[in-house]
Amino acid sequence: MMFAGIATQVSSLTWKTFGFLIYTYSGSDYGFFHVIYLLMHSVSESLVIGLVVLMGFGWTINFTVIKEADLYIPIRNFYSNLVGCMGFMNAMLTMLTKIQSGEHDRHHIFDNISGYVIIGYRLLILIVFIFGVINTYFQSRMRVKNFILVFGILGGLYIASLPIIVLIGNTMVAAKDRH
Repeated sequence: MMFAGIATQVSSLTWKTFGFLIYTYSGSDYGFFHVIYLLMHSVSESLVIGLVVLMGFGWTINFTVIKEADLYIPIRNFYSNLVGCMGFMNAMLTMLTKIQSGEHDRHHIFDNISGYVIIGYRLLILIVFIFGVINTYFQSRMRVKNFILVFGILGGLYIASLPIIVLIGNTMVAAKDRH
C-alpha cells in the first residue's frame, strides 16, 4: 500500500512537470495534465491516509498473528472499506472541485462548497483515526505504547494538515491576497 502511494505520487508529479514544461515552452494550456495530476495526487494521498488510519487501528502493530480470524477479518474489512470509500470520495470531490473552478482559482480549490466538503471529510477521517489510535493504545503491550503515542500525534498532524493550512490561510491572509 505504501509503494502504491509513493508510485502514484511520483506519477502525479511527473504529469505536473510535463504540464509545466508544455506551458513553459509553448504557452499552451496544460489543463489535461493538471487534471491527471490532481487525480493521481488524490489517489496517492488517499492511499497514504488509508495506511495511516489502518495502522492507527492496530494493523501491523497489534495484529501480526491472527488467532481468531472470525473476529478480526470482518472488522478489518469494515475499516478497509471505510478507508477505501473515504479515499474514493476524496478523489471524486477533488475532481468535482476542479471542474467547477475557473481560471482565477485554478490553484486554490478550497474556496467553494466542494473544498469545504473535502476539509470536513478530512476532519471525519481525523476523528476515525483518533478513535483507532485510542483503541490501539489501550489494547497494546507496554513497550509499544510510546510508539503508538508518537505515531498518533504525527499521524493526526498529517491528516489535519490540510484543514490547519486552510484555516491559517483564511484567517491570516486577506481575501484579496489569497489568489
